[in-house]
Amino acid sequence: MCAEIVLLLALSLPVLAQVPFDHVIVDPEGPKDPWAKIVGDINGDAFPDVVIGGRVGPLVWYAYPSWSKAVIAEGGYKTVDGELGDVDGDGDLDVVMGGLIWYENPRPGGNPAGGLWKAHKIADHPTHDLELGDLDGDGDLDVVTRDQSEFGHKAGNRIHLWRQDAGDKWTEKVIDCPHGESIALGDMDKDGDPDVVIGGVWYENTRDIVNGPWSGHRFGQWHPSATVQVADINGDGRPDVVLSPSELGGQFYKLSWFEAPSDPKKDHWKEHVLVEPIECVIHGLVTADINGDGMIDVVYSEMHQGADPDEVVVFLNRENGSAWTRQILSTKGSHFIRAADIGNDGDMDIIGANWSGPYQPIEIWENQSEKSGPLPGRQGENVGRYFIPIIVHAGDVERWDKPVEVDLDFTPLLRKTGDAVSFNERLIRITEINDAAEIVDDSVRFQFDKAPDFDAGTNAKGTLIFLAGKKTPAHATRIYHVYLDTTGVPHSLPSFEPLVRVTDAVQYRQQESFKIEAQNATYYYHKQGAGFASIIDKDGNDWLGYRPGGGPAGEYRGIPNMGHPEGYCHPGKTVSSSKIICRGPLKVSLLSKSNDGKMQCLWDIFPACARLTVLKMRTPYWFLYEGTPGGNLDEDSDYCIRPGGPDGVRTPAKVKWDGDVSAPGGTGEWVCFGDGGRAIFLIHHEDDEQVDSYWPMQGQMTVFGFGRSGLNKFMEIVPAHFTIGLCESSSFADVAKTIRSAYSPLSVTVGSPQNEGQESSSLVTRDS
Repeated sequence: MCAEIVLLLALSLPVLAQVPFDHVIVDPEGPKDPWAKIVGDINGDAFPDVVIGGRVGPLVWYAYPSWSKAVIAEGGYKTVDGELGDVDGDGDLDVVMGGLIWYENPRPGGNPAGGLWKAHKIADHPTHDLELGDLDGDGDLDVVTRDQSEFGHKAGNRIHLWRQDAGDKWTEKVIDCPHGESIALGDMDKDGDPDVVIGGVWYENTRDIVNGPWSGHRFGQWHPSATVQVADINGDGRPDVVLSPSELGGQFYKLSWFEAPSDPKKDHWKEHVLVEPIECVIHGLVTADINGDGMIDVVYSEMHQGADPDEVVVFLNRENGSAWTRQILSTKGSHFIRAADIGNDGDMDIIGANWSGPYQPIEIWENQSEKSGPLPGRQGENVGRYFIPIIVHAGDVERWDKPVEVDLDFTPLLRKTGDAVSFNERLIRITEINDAAEIVDDSVRFQFDKAPDFDAGTNAKGTLIFLAGKKTPAHATRIYHVYLDTTGVPHSLPSFEPLVRVTDAVQYRQQESFKIEAQNATYYYHKQGAGFASIIDKDGNDWLGYRPGGGPAGEYRGIPNMGHPEGYCHPGKTVSSSKIICRGPLKVSLLSKSNDGKMQCLWDIFPACARLTVLKMRTPYWFLYEGTPGGNLDEDSDYCIRPGGPDGVRTPAKVKWDGDVSAPGGTGEWVCFGDGGRAIFLIHHEDDEQVDSYWPMQGQMTVFGFGRSGLNKFMEIVPAHFTIGLCESSSFADVAKTIRSAYSPLSVTVGSPQNEGQESSSLVTRDS
């Protein structure tokens, strides 16, 4: 690598603001074990009040703004849920609690703070979750309940509908459902009535709620114990679903939102993961526009029995559900939180309390945003006092959604500031600006992979990966600021929907595997074989098709199949071991080693391609593509494209060839195999003069090899680098452009850390 010193003027730029909150204690000693939290206008003054139901009683309400407390009922309520609604149609809010009881508000003629409220028993019915809604469109409120399946209840496999009839009578309807907990109501099919939603399934309301069908429509696979919210996350007018795992402590799952398609009855909506892994103690989940920008945000709370810290977190929606900023409100936990505009000041506040444990005050996180309406551009505190400027140079290659990798040691960089600063990788923020110092992207996707010997105080080394999103024209430069919050205060933490995701311990084609879901392909990687068994495109076609037995129809197939006869890097073999060493929203890294110690390789899987680094290998070796273009090999219609002349060399898959492949310009070598308008490309980064070859084997699979002729291997260079991926084109020009974008190095200029207001910085240029 060559380095040059250049000068960059520090650019003043606005930064992402966190939402300011005040912490308010409504009651430091409220009802013991306050399971139920409800918000609504109890006394008719147009301001929301707070209702709390203790497990051992009483049921109370707190009047805004004095928070004076009045008792509704003395009894305890073994339910986490209750709702407010005008059950009797007299114009005020009554309280419905699990059990199943509703309490009549003394208004309009009486004082809701003047004594106990009249109780009306609906049924002797234990519940965990409860919702209110006019299900049948007759103008009165009906009740929906569900118990839970954990803790010995085993009753979460039934949804109970309670139709309100005349004379305070109720008729029950039971819907069978998968075991679990939680319910929500939402008009999923937009036909004017509320449907019932649980984790992974919604049930269609036909308004004949007792005698009519309740058809179930699966929208995703989910953990049995879920907390459910229905909201339009991406602003397309359709009700999406947000799910969190609610039970049990010590288990881990994910927090996701599911994007509603045009036909909500379609199976398997697109899942967008906000957090993974996350402990299964998210028993509080609300959706609301917290920062007033018109987009729906997500708030969750971890129960106190989870591993510390027990966080209450706001996820601010930055790009209609595709990018988020994470802001921590508390590390003391909460349970069954609610969102409401307490004080009617134009913003949404959060109400909660722990359900048990030593810390149980009734709390409000009061939103202190400016009261002048929506706040799309409100500025707050700086993300951090220091930032590192980075300039990305595209060179002579056009790029699309290019991950940029920069090896950084933050320790000496921070020492240049002259302050005693310790690095915290959790508090990185990256913004992109233009030449006029205007923000282009205020929350750039990134991940930081720590080096094996990382130490925050003395050796803060690692690789920063961030996304140069959309198109970067040839010869263009892009400017990024990497902000470091050096205060140590965990606020406004960014979170991004993963563009690549890995699942461990998946059984696939008779071997434990990694399943890697990227933007244009799903990869299955055999852990003992240290090779890919399948690369499945967006249409479900497998471009490898490994399966046990069958010779070229199965067991011979795979990528990279490097070590014949030892079996290195070949699916189905059992001579190696593999592990995940890094994972994040932009890159998943897998390290494989052979049991005899002669092979070691690293795969980095990005959203649009996968890169292999051969770290150690018995030589000579080869790199093979033995697979099935488009799902099966058709020797007449499938084709091979390789460099050669201005339009390349294109031959049908039935045509054998051999000879040294070279890329234009003499950097690297590549080839691709296609079916219709899609092709798989294979790149060897280091150009050589060794023979490469291809032939179709018995009409069942391709046999292509870098450094292969017959059974002879010719490659000797270690380390070596290879990249594979799918391209949505069949023309030489488009394929060549995609390939150059995938593997041609960027030039990255890294500056010294700067304090806000500093005017200049020295920069060092490096390849990436």
